[in-house]
Amino acid sequence: MWNQLGILQMERSRGRLNQLILDKITGNWSVRKTKRGYMNFSTKSRYGLRALAYIAKSKKPVSLQLIAGEKEMSLSYLEQLASKLKNAKILESKRGKYGGYILARPADKIYLGEILRVLENDILPVDCLSEHQKCINETDCISNKVFKKIYDSIKEVVDKTTLQDVL
Repeated sequence: MWNQLGILQMERSRGRLNQLILDKITGNWSVRKTKRGYMNFSTKSRYGLRALAYIAKSKKPVSLQLIAGEKEMSLSYLEQLASKLKNAKILESKRGKYGGYILARPADKIYLGEILRVLENDILPVDCLSEHQKCINETDCISNKVFKKIYDSIKEVVDKTTLQDVL
């Protein structure tokens, strides 16, 4: 595909799809590794949602050690996620002998979209939909329009689904 910014060419290397980009100004090639051939959320979202569901079902504060042990998650990774969720006012921590984590709000007031955005930074299916990275073929790109529809559908679902809905 030719465009004003350079040549974009796709090639398969070791089972991964790579983008080869030629910068017309410098004449240098750069390789950008792409994700696997499917969209998915990272372990941040999967672990975060599992931990939040566990906490939501509990009637008392829950320690991260307990969640990590029962759900077979890394404690240090879970601590990083809990910190993000606490800063976003989704979780609260209680100190003391019977301390742990509780939901900062009722589960029916916490939306999955909010959780996913905190843990993933955004829920875009492709980078070219980002405000910070414009698609070089935005005006005539068919896939951009399709991915925008996919993004809108994902947003609609996660922004209307509460944590309580998935318990």
